[in-house]
Amino acid sequence: MRGDLSQIFGAITGFILIIVVISIFSYITSYNVQNFDKILEKNYEFYEKRSLELVDFLNNSTNISNPLIIIKNIGKVSLDPSCFSLYIEGNKINFTYRITEVYYDNLLNPSENATLYFSYPNMGWKKVVLISCNGKRFETLIYFYS
Repeated sequence: MRGDLSQIFGAITGFILIIVVISIFSYITSYNVQNFDKILEKNYEFYEKRSLELVDFLNNSTNISNPLIIIKNIGKVSLDPSCFSLYIEGNKINFTYRITEVYYDNLLNPSENATLYFSYPNMGWKKVVLISCNGKRFETLIYFYS
């Protein structure tokens, strides 16, 4: 009788212990999965927004006395040209811009054009890299003539 009672007590204790361990494990994994889901969601939003940014260069030559680049937003999101970076032959160039149709938001909306004004003294074909606020690179070759 004592053996049967200790086996029943051991079985109940073991069952309760297994349930407690499983519930703790379930809590830990669900908490980590929720955090992981939040991290994945933030990364997905960042890369999804980045993939919707597209810029087309409308001119492939410019005068060195008054150089300019005309870009068109062919993506699905509005872009802020004020935080763009412009590199010519690897050198960062300061520029000003003018959007053809400026709304109250001062953004380059989809299908709008913007003109980038800058100064660069050298002639010839130059590699131009435009980097957006989110780090997307747009590259082209532009011929600078006198």
